[in-house]
Amino acid sequence: MSCKAKIETTVVDGFPLVVSKLLKFSPLFVVEGIMSKSLNAMFRPSIENGDLDFFNGKLLNVCVTDLGFSFCITSDENGFRVVHHYRECDLYFSGESYCFMLLMTDKVDPDMLFFQRKIKITGDTDLGLEIKNTLANVDVCERIPALLSPFFDRVSNEILASKV
Repeated sequence: MSCKAKIETTVVDGFPLVVSKLLKFSPLFVVEGIMSKSLNAMFRPSIENGDLDFFNGKLLNVCVTDLGFSFCITSDENGFRVVHHYRECDLYFSGESYCFMLLMTDKVDPDMLFFQRKIKITGDTDLGLEIKNTLANVDVCERIPALLSPFFDRVSNEILASKV
């Protein structure tokens, strides 16, 4: 194995531990703020076009099991907000971080992740299907900062090679 391959494997394998430590020691309001701004930046065209109006007033709980981290996403006419869980959610997604990375970077068919139960959905499954179909029509990698795009691409390719 080349040095570059060893580094990439180390990054992929160590990613959950590093991120979980960062989340553990970061104030919740900072994490929520960064995540809210990131979601709004990535989905701004879809928000402005009204493509996400079906999600307004709904609450999605996302549990990243290997990070031990859970958060809720809601939206209104102003966009997305990541909030601390405060009531029963309409929909729950759970899975490991690498599955969400593959979903986000469109490296695998989302249905495969759901049917293999690598990402689990409970609650309003119609809402879940709408979210999944919306994500399938958005190229998130084109909307993330150019500096991060090669990193996400390399990491997701390494995940494909080693975990799926």
